Amino acid sequence: TALEQLKLERSRATDLFIDGSLEKDDYKSKLSRIDNKTSELTAILENRNLAISNAGFETVESTIELAKQAKTLWLSRGEDEKREFLEKLLSNPVLDGPTLQYDLKKPFQLLSEMNQKDDWRPLRESNPCLVRERDMS
Repeated sequence: TALEQLKLERSRATDLFIDGSLEKDDYKSKLSRIDNKTSELTAILENRNLAISNAGFETVESTIELAKQAKTLWLSRGEDEKREFLEKLLSNPVLDGPTLQYDLKKPFQLLSEMNQKDDWRPLRESNPCLVRERDMS
């Protein structure tokens, strides 16, 4: 929002300069202040986006690590810890007689589906141009 306001402010300053209501030196000074503020806000926005991106990467990384170690973690846990562990992995648990019906939470559901498919990942060469160059030599 602040960046949009600065664009409007820059446009108004240009209009005032064109109308002759704003002297050239004042116009340049105003544009310089607007540009400096725009640079500051853009840097803040980039830093925040980077922090969000890093947090997302850490979440993905910890989810994959948890999925890889799920069996070992399960076997090493006590009864209360197993219940807490299930709360992290499962949603909508319902007892249906002696069996437990459940859904895996989204990231674990996706990993489970990928694990069940042999072709979840394309099996093509990651650098086909390099392969062609090798075939030509």
